[in-house]
Amino acid sequence: MIIPVEMAIEACRAFRQQIVFKGQFDMLVDFLGRWIGGRPEQISDAYLTIRDAGLLFLVVHRATSYDDVFENALTDLDLEIANDGDYNLINLSVLGLPPVDEESVHTFLSKKMVIRYQANADRS
Repeated sequence: MIIPVEMAIEACRAFRQQIVFKGQFDMLVDFLGRWIGGRPEQISDAYLTIRDAGLLFLVVHRATSYDDVFENALTDLDLEIANDGDYNLINLSVLGLPPVDEESVHTFLSKKMVIRYQANADRS
Protein backbone atom coordinates (compact mmCIF):
# COMPACT_ATOMS: atom_id res chain seq x y z
CA MET A 1 0.00 0.00 0.00
CA ILE A 2 1.41 3.33 -1.02
CA ILE A 3 0.06 6.68 0.18
CA PRO A 4 1.26 10.18 -0.61
CA VAL A 5 3.63 11.73 1.93
CA GLU A 6 1.11 14.48 2.74
CA MET A 7 -1.52 11.90 3.67
CA ALA A 8 0.95 10.03 5.87
CA ILE A 9 1.90 13.24 7.66
CA GLU A 10 -1.74 14.15 8.20
CA ALA A 11 -2.49 10.68 9.57
CA CYS A 12 0.40 11.03 12.04
CA ARG A 13 -0.89 14.44 13.16
CA ALA A 14 -4.39 13.07 13.67
CA PHE A 15 -3.06 10.13 15.66
CA ARG A 16 -0.94 12.42 17.83
CA GLN A 17 -3.97 14.66 18.47
CA GLN A 18 -5.98 11.61 19.59
CA ILE A 19 -3.22 10.69 22.06
CA VAL A 20 -3.09 14.25 23.42
CA PHE A 21 -6.89 14.37 23.71
CA LYS A 22 -6.92 11.07 25.60
CA GLY A 23 -4.38 12.46 28.07
CA GLN A 24 -6.41 15.63 28.55
CA PHE A 25 -9.61 13.61 28.96
CA ASP A 26 -8.03 11.41 31.63
CA MET A 27 -6.78 14.50 33.49
CA LEU A 28 -10.26 16.04 33.26
CA VAL A 29 -11.96 12.93 34.65
CA ASP A 30 -9.60 12.98 37.65
CA PHE A 31 -9.94 16.75 38.13
CA LEU A 32 -13.74 16.60 38.13
CA GLY A 33 -13.66 13.70 40.59
CA ARG A 34 -11.56 15.75 43.00
CA TRP A 35 -13.85 18.76 42.51
CA ILE A 36 -16.91 16.66 43.36
CA GLY A 37 -15.14 15.06 46.31
CA GLY A 38 -14.74 18.47 47.92
CA ARG A 39 -18.49 19.11 47.87
CA PRO A 40 -20.24 16.06 49.36
CA GLU A 41 -22.88 18.17 51.12
CA GLN A 42 -23.89 19.91 47.88
CA ILE A 43 -23.85 17.17 45.23
CA SER A 44 -26.07 14.12 45.03
CA ASP A 45 -24.93 12.90 41.59
CA ALA A 46 -22.56 13.95 38.82
CA TYR A 47 -22.00 12.73 35.29
CA LEU A 48 -19.63 13.32 32.40
CA THR A 49 -21.21 12.60 29.03
CA ILE A 50 -21.08 13.44 25.33
CA ARG A 51 -23.34 16.26 24.24
CA ASP A 52 -23.56 18.18 20.96
CA ALA A 53 -19.99 18.96 19.84
CA GLY A 54 -18.29 18.28 23.15
CA LEU A 55 -18.64 17.01 26.68
CA LEU A 56 -21.20 17.83 29.35
CA PHE A 57 -20.48 17.78 33.06
CA LEU A 58 -23.88 17.40 34.70
CA VAL A 59 -24.19 17.99 38.45
CA VAL A 60 -27.35 17.22 40.44
CA HIS A 61 -27.66 19.39 43.54
CA ARG A 62 -28.75 18.07 46.92
CA ALA A 63 -30.58 21.25 47.88
CA THR A 64 -34.02 21.94 46.50
CA SER A 65 -33.58 25.70 46.86
CA TYR A 66 -31.31 27.87 44.72
CA ASP A 67 -27.74 27.98 46.05
CA ASP A 68 -25.93 31.07 44.77
CA VAL A 69 -22.57 29.95 46.19
CA PHE A 70 -22.78 26.57 44.49
CA GLU A 71 -23.92 28.08 41.17
CA ASN A 72 -20.93 30.42 41.32
CA ALA A 73 -18.66 27.42 41.98
CA LEU A 74 -20.05 25.71 38.85
CA THR A 75 -19.43 28.85 36.80
CA ASP A 76 -15.90 29.14 38.18
CA LEU A 77 -15.28 25.48 37.32
CA ASP A 78 -16.51 26.02 33.78
CA LEU A 79 -14.25 29.07 33.32
CA GLU A 80 -11.25 27.39 34.93
CA ILE A 81 -11.38 24.45 32.53
CA ALA A 82 -12.11 26.65 29.49
CA ASN A 83 -9.10 28.86 30.24
CA ASP A 84 -6.66 26.09 31.19
CA GLY A 85 -4.22 25.28 28.39
CA ASP A 86 -3.97 21.73 29.72
CA TYR A 87 -7.51 21.19 28.37
CA ASN A 88 -7.18 23.03 25.04
CA LEU A 89 -8.70 20.12 23.09
CA ILE A 90 -11.64 19.71 25.50
CA ASN A 91 -14.94 21.42 24.74
CA LEU A 92 -16.83 21.14 28.05
CA SER A 93 -20.17 22.54 29.17
CA VAL A 94 -21.16 22.53 32.84
CA LEU A 95 -24.78 22.23 33.93
CA GLY A 96 -26.35 22.05 37.38
CA LEU A 97 -29.76 20.52 38.02
CA PRO A 98 -31.95 20.64 41.11
CA PRO A 99 -32.85 17.29 42.67
CA VAL A 100 -34.71 15.41 39.92
CA ASP A 101 -35.67 11.81 39.25
CA GLU A 102 -33.40 9.48 37.33
CA GLU A 103 -35.56 9.62 34.22
CA SER A 104 -35.14 13.39 34.03
CA VAL A 105 -31.37 13.11 34.44
CA HIS A 106 -31.20 10.57 31.62
CA THR A 107 -32.68 13.08 29.16
CA PHE A 108 -29.35 14.95 29.42
CA LEU A 109 -27.11 11.88 29.06
CA SER A 110 -25.76 10.29 25.91
CA LYS A 111 -26.51 6.66 25.25
CA LYS A 112 -22.96 6.33 23.84
CA MET A 113 -20.84 7.48 26.79
CA VAL A 114 -21.55 8.32 30.41
CA ILE A 115 -19.26 8.40 33.40
CA ARG A 116 -21.15 8.52 36.67
CA TYR A 117 -19.20 9.80 39.63
CA GLN A 118 -19.82 8.08 42.95
CA ALA A 119 -19.20 11.16 45.09
CA ASN A 120 -21.47 10.04 47.89
CA ALA A 121 -21.23 6.28 47.69
CA ASP A 122 -20.57 6.00 51.43
CA ARG A 123 -23.50 8.29 52.39
CA SER A 124 -26.99 7.09 53.08
